[in-house]
Amino acid sequence: EDDIEELDLEATFEEGPLIPEVTTSKPVYRPGPLGYSLRLGPTPAVLVVLDSSKSMLTSFNDAAVAAFAALLGAKRAGGKTAAINFSTNYLLALWNEPDERKELVLSLPQGGYTILPLTAINVALKELKGEKAFVVIITDCGWQNISEALPFLSQVSSRGHAVVVFH
Repeated sequence: EDDIEELDLEATFEEGPLIPEVTTSKPVYRPGPLGYSLRLGPTPAVLVVLDSSKSMLTSFNDAAVAAFAALLGAKRAGGKTAAINFSTNYLLALWNEPDERKELVLSLPQGGYTILPLTAINVALKELKGEKAFVVIITDCGWQNISEALPFLSQVSSRGHAVVVFH
């Protein structure tokens, strides 16, 4: 019952239907000399990487919704955003491009092979000039280039970026 009282109701209901631990928001407090205060910090950049290969076509709508949620959540929090849609080829919308282009990139199913675009991810991260990012990859992990992709993602992580794969 204490958890319910701690929810940020306004932020929770802005997220849409109430789904516990998914669309609920709760303020985070840190101890201070005069009690607790709301913890504030910089909003990280978020790179959304969406698999739209043939194997993803049956679940593309769900995957695209997840990609939009990541993109718009970061944007609403004040963070920089970029988007990549990949299959055999890739579509890329970088940090300073209009939101409409990023949304268009995430809305187009391609239906080819599944080749994680290592070069495009690297280009997007280098453009941040040292700023750290969350790299959110939404995929079925059937990458044809997995032998190159896994060491690459490990290297990205070792440079201080957070890499999350939603399977």
